[in-house]
Amino acid sequence: MRQTWTWHFDLSPERLWPVLADTNRFNEAMGLPPYALEETPQPNGTVLRRGRGKAAGFTLEWEEKPYEWIHGRHFRQFRLFSKGPFRSFGPVFDLEPEGEGSKVTYALEWEPLTFVGRLFGKKLAKQAGEAIGKRILTAVDFIKAAPAPWPRPSRSTSALTATASARRSPTM
Repeated sequence: MRQTWTWHFDLSPERLWPVLADTNRFNEAMGLPPYALEETPQPNGTVLRRGRGKAAGFTLEWEEKPYEWIHGRHFRQFRLFSKGPFRSFGPVFDLEPEGEGSKVTYALEWEPLTFVGRLFGKKLAKQAGEAIGKRILTAVDFIKAAPAPWPRPSRSTSALTATASARRSPTM
């Protein structure tokens, strides 16, 4: 299953990425429950990452797969569950240039293990999407209000500081 949200901004991907790709900041700002993550080095040089936590009364245990990460453009997190209502769950984030601005796409993908997982996944996705939407808009306001600590792209200052045209279009 997949739930997708899309926004359009008049800020460049270079300005948006450092703030929008900070997953720890977003998780904290959304008030996600704390969880424990155990990292175990493997003989082949990889690291097995296993997580445990609780959400909405469910005890969850999962293996956290390596992030897909393309700096400035994309990330995907994938959790493979051994306990809880899901087989898998994870966000996908894409940032692409669009004219003088950017297109931001955030999606949640999940595979329910049970009927309860199907219902809970839809509810969780709806709540998470609303929270992410608010956080993205807050982050964009922050970016516009703060001087950029990173080099500005070669676009005009007026294009970078114009009011965001945040059109939200959820799709399923």
